[in-house]
Amino acid sequence: MVTLELQTSGGGIEGAVAKFKRDLNHRMGRALAHSVAEWKQLVISSTWVSSRPSPSSKIIAIVRRIGEGEWTLTYGWVHYKGNQGRAVWRLSLREWMYSPKMRERVRRVMAGV
Repeated sequence: MVTLELQTSGGGIEGAVAKFKRDLNHRMGRALAHSVAEWKQLVISSTWVSSRPSPSSKIIAIVRRIGEGEWTLTYGWVHYKGNQGRAVWRLSLREWMYSPKMRERVRRVMAGV
């Protein structure tokens, strides 16, 4: 979860802070949407090469804004009917490949503040 807190004070600063928050929310939303697409592509490209997933399996990658300046990024898959041990190992490998890129993308958005 990514959380941003801003405190406002003063008469003229409130409009500037509101615009800043809108811009930051927009940039963070785009960065997380890109992360969703990247996760789906990573799972598809690595799963189709090795054992094919069950037809009822579903790749999950969802970004939800849960509050002011807060988002959740949920990723993984459901209804996998193959070897569960392999699935957990593959998940850890994919997270190892995915997490640094996603964190760097969020860091760049926050650094642009």
